Amino acid sequence: MSLKRFGSSFAHWDEVELSWQYVQPILDAFEEDSVPLHQYPAGSNGPEASDQLLAEDGFKWWLDTQPEVVKEEEKVLVGQS
Repeated sequence: MSLKRFGSSFAHWDEVELSWQYVQPILDAFEEDSVPLHQYPAGSNGPEASDQLLAEDGFKWWLDTQPEVVKEEEKVLVGQS
């Protein structure tokens, strides 16, 4: 199979180039330390800064308050009870 037949599975060069117009300034900002990179533990709800960002506009995250119940319901749905 040739790439010509399945070209829709791959990004065109102009798409790749255009995406870098957005990505490169972000990479540059982190490299120059002009914006902070907020790190947080895997599996957590993210950095405190994400809560503060939403709160500035009166919003908040909708947290999954019953993760164990949901997991058990998912098991029942797929027949793993």
